[in-house]
Amino acid sequence: MVKIPSFEQAHARLVAHARANGLKLTRQREDILRAFLVADKHVGVEELLRRVRRRNPRVGHATV
Repeated sequence: MVKIPSFEQAHARLVAHARANGLKLTRQREDILRAFLVADKHVGVEELLRRVRRRNPRVGHATV
């Protein structure tokens, strides 16, 4: 069974990846990460977008 990282662990990895690759760490990316990690089952793009938009309605389909 795969161990799912905590938000703090995943966030630290996202920050490191963004910095290493010259990417901006946006609020939208953080909101997507949070929605993905709290999902209790597999979620598709549409479901993930719906969950993210509850927290941040400005997130677009292309961002997810």
